[in-house]
Amino acid sequence: MSDFIKVPIKPHFGGEYRLEYDGKYISLFGLDTRYEGFRFSDEEPIWYEEQVLIPIVEEIRNARPEITETTESYILITFNTKEK
Repeated sequence: MSDFIKVPIKPHFGGEYRLEYDGKYISLFGLDTRYEGFRFSDEEPIWYEEQVLIPIVEEIRNARPEITETTESYILITFNTKEK
């Protein structure tokens, strides 16, 4: 059985999204435009720190989550709960 979650993209989400899954909790990481990275001078390009954007997207066992689609308004996370 495959399920999905649509996570709305907040104004401070900066892209480069990834998931971490510890067997129980799905967490969403990505760039956060509220946390500008260190630069030695103003000539260097602006970059943003990777942060935990959502600490617990879902609490689920045996999920195998993955980001399957990213649009301007949401991130689609699918997970398969069927045992193999």
